[in-house]
Amino acid sequence: MVMQFSQKDPRWALLAFPFTLGTYGCFIVALSCLTGKTPDNLLKLLLAKDCFNDKGELINAKAAFVLGFKRYQWLVPNTQIVAPIICETDFYAPEFPKHFFVALPNGQIIDPLTGLQCKNKYNIVSQRLFV
Repeated sequence: MVMQFSQKDPRWALLAFPFTLGTYGCFIVALSCLTGKTPDNLLKLLLAKDCFNDKGELINAKAAFVLGFKRYQWLVPNTQIVAPIICETDFYAPEFPKHFFVALPNGQIIDPLTGLQCKNKYNIVSQRLFV
């Protein structure tokens, strides 16, 4: 089951990595939705396991290993979605060049901005599969 979390939730919105989850935490929150770990606990685990590079970007392959996923891979944009995956959009560019969300096989998404499941309104520019 995929969980629904919002990066704006006051329980973790101000946590920094070096950016706050509330501002730039959509990927971490999307990953939280897939793992079932709350964003604050997931961030603490990823920080403790040194899963970020010097720019504060998540090292996806390392995070996948730490979280017990068997595989991590990039997919060609708009690959048919048969399992929940993390997708990237440029919808909010240029202010926010990237935004990540969880796409579901039923055509719905879980958007970390709201934490709600809804119809996809975003153009997908990349997809990331954690298996």
